[in-house]
Amino acid sequence: MAELTVYTPEMPWEVLSFIPGDAEVKILRAEPEGGARTMLVRLSPGGEISPHDHLGVVQHYVLEGEYETEGEMFGAGTYRLLPKHARVGTMSAGKGAVIRDEDGAVRRSNSLDHGADLLQSLALADKLAVESACLGFDLIGGDRSGEKS
Repeated sequence: MAELTVYTPEMPWEVLSFIPGDAEVKILRAEPEGGARTMLVRLSPGGEISPHDHLGVVQHYVLEGEYETEGEMFGAGTYRLLPKHARVGTMSAGKGAVIRDEDGAVRRSNSLDHGADLLQSLALADKLAVESACLGFDLIGGDRSGEKS
């Protein structure tokens, strides 16, 4: 793995397309082999991500707001570690949330063709990771719409 530094305050939020739901992502790192990636996930107020399965270990760190899943609330400052092959229930954010997510490959639980979905997701994640190295990155504050102020 090569060193990667990403500073992307102007990087636009992209629609989360590799898991069903209503969220946006900024792909910070994507490994083509194995599908590991680091990303920011933004759930808008009332947004949610559908149930899904993870192939590898998953780490969530809530940067802003809070989200709820399976009756448990995870607020800003919360770190959550999920083991390999974890099934994540619906994630919903009443007031919105920004989550730093580091995980292995993800597969949709509601798709019959996991392999094709995974390959398509990895190709998109890899493309976005390369593009993000040249763009701005907003973590907290600043212009959250991806447009210059």
